[in-house]
Amino acid sequence: MGPRNLLVALALGGCVLAGCATTSTPPAPVAPDGTGSPVANPSVTMSTVACESLGWCVAAGTDPSGATSSTGIEVSLGGRSSWISAKAPALTGTTLASASCWSSGCLIGGSGPTGAVVVLVDPSAAVAALRASPPPGDDVSALSCVAAESCLALVTGLTSTSLYRTSNAGGTWQEVAALPATLSVGTGLSCVSAIQCVAVGTGPSGGVAAVTSTGGTAWALAAQPSGLVAYTAVSCALPTTCLATAQLNATQSVLLASRDLGANWLEQATGVDAPAAVSCEAVTVVTTVTKGLTVTTVRKPGTSCVVGGSAEDASGSIDHLQDLVSGATLTLAYVPNPVIGVACATPTRCAGVTPSSTVSFVS
Repeated sequence: MGPRNLLVALALGGCVLAGCATTSTPPAPVAPDGTGSPVANPSVTMSTVACESLGWCVAAGTDPSGATSSTGIEVSLGGRSSWISAKAPALTGTTLASASCWSSGCLIGGSGPTGAVVVLVDPSAAVAALRASPPPGDDVSALSCVAAESCLALVTGLTSTSLYRTSNAGGTWQEVAALPATLSVGTGLSCVSAIQCVAVGTGPSGGVAAVTSTGGTAWALAAQPSGLVAYTAVSCALPTTCLATAQLNATQSVLLASRDLGANWLEQATGVDAPAAVSCEAVTVVTTVTKGLTVTTVRKPGTSCVVGGSAEDASGSIDHLQDLVSGATLTLAYVPNPVIGVACATPTRCAGVTPSSTVSFVS
């Protein structure tokens, strides 16, 4: 054995006797699917969120008990983007309850000291303006935009809820018709076109869902499970899928699904213990089929949905459903409170709100 080989052998022998120190690089931390950020104005309670198609998301809330105006409107590109405050109008004593967007703008609805309130938001410029002529009524409880500047709204009154329509971004409104008497308080609205909509809410007999294929001039009550106290949210996407959340009692809620655009509802499995918010997007599902040496690409319509709510410990929880099949719940950081609103700019780039925070997440 030569001198060099002898040195190597002695070194290896020392490692065996004394143990060789090894170094390893720890794995890089995995980024969470979603991250919460405190509301920019801590006196504001966030209440609603919506996203432009392929664009910006807007989150909004107010402090209706404040003696002076306290409005919070924030915008983000969703996904893992940060939030910035928008220049917002003074809204003293106002509660913001609903929001919806088209490809380049959003409307936010709610109630104020003199009745219904509508706010127009340009998310890309981070600017919001109060519309001078809201629909008559007490509260814009739900909004659903179907084209550029074209939206439908549920407006509640003392004993009933009516459907209104705007074609100029909330500048003026036209009443379409009242909802059925059994659905006296509308809380959610989702329209996949100007004539196909689902409205949900509550009435004298409990939770109720209704569908229209005439743009709201005629409504049909949906078939649904018994024991629903009130619907709290709804979202539909072509070709036929809808999700909704409903209260069973003061502490329990359930996720419901429809495969026929809201005509029939059944309970739907989800990883969220207490579901409270839903958002669905139409997607194209691409698969490949191999037969012998031939590979064929198959494209078919599908649906991507997210469900927000709370986990068993009351922290925020979000689930992703592909064609109504629940996947693993998303990993969230800094979301200690229930998620009360969700919306997506794309099937994977989404946003949400809790009462005290905004949430950016990927699904």
